[in-house]
Amino acid sequence: MVAQGEPERALVYRAKYDLPCSILCDPDHDAYRAFGIGHWPVERILYDAPADFWSHAHDIGVACRAGRRAEGRPLVDDPWRQVIEFVVGTNGKIRLSYSYQHCEDFPRASVLTTAAHLS
Repeated sequence: MVAQGEPERALVYRAKYDLPCSILCDPDHDAYRAFGIGHWPVERILYDAPADFWSHAHDIGVACRAGRRAEGRPLVDDPWRQVIEFVVGTNGKIRLSYSYQHCEDFPRASVLTTAAHLS
């Protein structure tokens, strides 16, 4: 797993969710860039927001952040960063890529493990 956070936060996250894998930290997004993982376009992030939010004016972003923090849902790291799962074969080639935006959309574990077994 590659994450945007620093090692200290990755350790806390790994312990909290009892993850059996290592977390490689990439706070400078070098791996993200190497794999071509960019940012979601406006329609993927703000599709249900009022049209006034689509302009990305600074004050609107600040208001959105304040609202999320007030609801106990603060933004973490780079909320515009795309999320993609990769299974890389022993030959170094990508066996599977799975892009998703919402927590509910993440791939079933069997999709990833099957791809890993086939690589």
